[in-house]
Amino acid sequence: MSGYGSGYGQQGYGQQGYGQQGYGAQGYPAAPAAPAAGYGYPAAAAAPASTTYNAAGVGPGIVNPFRDPKVPALPGQDPTLEAAIAEQQSIYSAEHKDNQKMRNEAKWNAKDKKTTVVREGGGQVWEDQTLLEWDPSHFRLFCGDLGGETTDDTLTKAFSKYPSFVKARVIRDKRTQKSKGFGFVSFKDPDEFVKAAREMNGKYIGSRPVKIRKATTEIKPTTIQQRKLDYKKRAAPYEKAKKVTQEPKIKKLG
Repeated sequence: MSGYGSGYGQQGYGQQGYGQQGYGAQGYPAAPAAPAAGYGYPAAAAAPASTTYNAAGVGPGIVNPFRDPKVPALPGQDPTLEAAIAEQQSIYSAEHKDNQKMRNEAKWNAKDKKTTVVREGGGQVWEDQTLLEWDPSHFRLFCGDLGGETTDDTLTKAFSKYPSFVKARVIRDKRTQKSKGFGFVSFKDPDEFVKAAREMNGKYIGSRPVKIRKATTEIKPTTIQQRKLDYKKRAAPYEKAKKVTQEPKIKKLG
């Protein structure tokens, strides 16, 4: 009793073993003191000034330039700026007279009729207003295999010997203005129309012999609404087929 009592009691694991002398004051050093204020650590950042918030204290004071002018402004915002924004935004409202005018013009343009020549071929429908410059009652000849140097004046000089000759035109590319290699001439008299086709076929006009035949394009001016013309273009077989080929194909699973 005395052996185990004194060895593991007060002396072994008590005050001397693991108490004050073992791991307390003698075994390990005392805990370090708390650092003084400002020692080794930067001071905490100051809170942002209250001036970055509006007078109502709701979020930062950011002005939305696209705000609905009918919505009242938050307190503390510049009234001059708000008035300028409201005036600018008012042009987009349905009540604005200029906006109403533009809307009405779009409707009127869709309903307005125009005179043009509607052509159909190869499954396509398009308009060709250049044909309006030709008189439908005249007789036209197609002049093919023309050289690039051939102009309207060149054709006019070649066919002006016929008294009923009216006009000549070389067809050019709209973007480059280069000759497409063909043109047309027109006559009032059908007999001279036939005579010119017989006599001028194979004759040199410019640097090449011209190939002449009767023009097959019919000139039928028509008055049509733009929306109806657009519908005819979309309903053409070529446009329908092109739309089908452009649609993505969905593969069936399983």
